[in-house]
Amino acid sequence: MSIILEGRQCRNCSGPLGPITGSTVICPYCASEYYAPPQKGYRIPAERPYPHPPTVGEFRVGNLRYRVHGRLGRGQHSDVYLAHRDAALTELVVLKVGRRGASDGLQREWTALHQVRARNEFLRHMTAAPVALAEDQGRVTAVYRWRPGFSFTLLDAKREYPQGVDPRAAVWIWNRILDQLSCLEEIGWSHGAITPEHILLHPRDHGAALCGWSQANRSKGKDLAESGAAIATLLGSSAPQPLRKLAQHAACFSQAANLKQELRRISESAFGPPRFHTFTLTGGR
Repeated sequence: MSIILEGRQCRNCSGPLGPITGSTVICPYCASEYYAPPQKGYRIPAERPYPHPPTVGEFRVGNLRYRVHGRLGRGQHSDVYLAHRDAALTELVVLKVGRRGASDGLQREWTALHQVRARNEFLRHMTAAPVALAEDQGRVTAVYRWRPGFSFTLLDAKREYPQGVDPRAAVWIWNRILDQLSCLEEIGWSHGAITPEHILLHPRDHGAALCGWSQANRSKGKDLAESGAAIATLLGSSAPQPLRKLAQHAACFSQAANLKQELRRISESAFGPPRFHTFTLTGGR
């Protein structure tokens, strides 16, 4: 058996060890074998394999190269991929690759997100951080930092629960959306396209975040009505009638805070005080 050399005596028989002539030292008395001590000087570490599934392609954005792991979705203006930056200091990102002739939406989204994030701390926390934007031969590619856990959309939830999700889950999803709409109201903006495809869900942590910001603008908009319509698609026949009615008439409210207050009253009347209830999505897996 070989062990690392720590002193000048054999740990087996206590006999003195001879000089180091190679990578190992042999005790002349009991033939115990020792490895030479490792060098302590700094060495540049060798490149390690990236711990992700095999890539399916790559994109260049400016002078940065990204390796793609797979498609996340297909938007109105772009194809959306999960990728990582091909560099020693890497990170997971979302690539939005605009289709030729339809890249204006990515430019608008990029501009809107920068302005919204700069004006509200909560929205900066809830939206994807812009990383890079480049145009090549009429096609725009935008890179955003990946937010772990937000792997599903409200549309995925509807597909997985065609008879309707647990209405208590619909309540917390709507609450999270209204928190963000309230912040948008404070800075005089609206999202402009709150659809099931544009609501990201984090099932484990009960998180919901808006994406698809290409229609965002400085106006009142129809965000509350659209949020109610999106939630209505999740509610099955077992959902309390007042909750379904509220989703259908969300446009009657002028402020997100007032709508949230009414949502809380209805949910507490139907389900009691707020409690955490497990909500799972598998995406067909």
